[in-house]
Amino acid sequence: MRGLRDRHLAFLASRLPGGILRPGNGPRRAGLLHRCGLGRIARHGGRRHAASAEPARDLPLAQLRASLYSGRQPGAPTADAGIRDTPPLSGVLPSPAAYPAWAQAVGSWQRLGGRAHSAKGRQHNGGIFIGMDQEAGAGWRLGGSLGYVESRLGIRGLASSAAISSYSAILYGGKAVLAGPGAVHLMLGGAYTWHDVRTRRRVAGGGLDQHLRGDYGAHTVQLFSELGYAMPVASGLTLQPYVGLAHAANRRRAFDERGGSAALSGRRQRSETTTVTLGVRGTQDLKLGRHEGQATGALGWRRNAGDLRTRASMSFDAGDRFTVTGAPVTRNSVLAEAGFKARVGKLAALGVNYAGQFGGGNRDHSASINLNWRF
Repeated sequence: MRGLRDRHLAFLASRLPGGILRPGNGPRRAGLLHRCGLGRIARHGGRRHAASAEPARDLPLAQLRASLYSGRQPGAPTADAGIRDTPPLSGVLPSPAAYPAWAQAVGSWQRLGGRAHSAKGRQHNGGIFIGMDQEAGAGWRLGGSLGYVESRLGIRGLASSAAISSYSAILYGGKAVLAGPGAVHLMLGGAYTWHDVRTRRRVAGGGLDQHLRGDYGAHTVQLFSELGYAMPVASGLTLQPYVGLAHAANRRRAFDERGGSAALSGRRQRSETTTVTLGVRGTQDLKLGRHEGQATGALGWRRNAGDLRTRASMSFDAGDRFTVTGAPVTRNSVLAEAGFKARVGKLAALGVNYAGQFGGGNRDHSASINLNWRF
């Protein structure tokens, strides 16, 4: 049995970039794909929450904010609900009172940077969300949304990839109250997301060439809230300081790879994180000829607590169990965003956006395109 395990380590080591393998670290690197795939799902806030679950929180809140401010502060632009969302244009799209239903298509491209000896990769995401919110009395609005996101993750230098299909159901609500020159808003929500994860990994070396596959399910439960104040400061310019609080719990089922003697098995896993975000957003209404547009920007600080370094217990088909530990979620990080959106039809707006997170030696960059409809 030990001889078989040594063969595993030999050809797994042959797949690692130079300088990464250290004594006793071979099996841990073998499980990197599964650790990274799970991390993309479980991490909330910090270095980067799973892109497949992020819209389940951010997009409905962005739509809700448009509804809350519609009619309460005439002409006030819509501010973003989160560092990475892209809400519709207030005053560009029709009033949510007349068109309470919405749909938004999302697409993003990310580069995932890390510290020494941690994984770097790229991720592509695409999906669609539909929802509706309406008046519920006493100034409150309540709504619900359903969403689907398909993600592709590649790990540089490890011939590994993962596909994640995420299905979300969200309930949310909020209230805005005029206060001084602006308006205070409070928003609350909860989301459940089911993830169907499919991994692919090639192991070559030591006379072997194996293509391994794994499939498992996971789910994420999120609770989130935000308190903010939007105030006009100049012609067409609005600033919004805010504080956000969110909690996410992830559960992953056990899995067994298929395809050869290098296949891995992993036990079920759970993790929880809590995030506090402080920041300010800005929006500037623009007039480009006959076209209406809006430039957006955001800067924030995020504090993470909980399972910042999740661990996964794995084993080969024949061998002892070992623990895979990935790069930790940064406890403190800076978030920055810049974007532009414009009306492209009577009921639609198109936006482009850049977002980044920096802290603790980790760097994540993403670019996104969003198309939003009201109906």
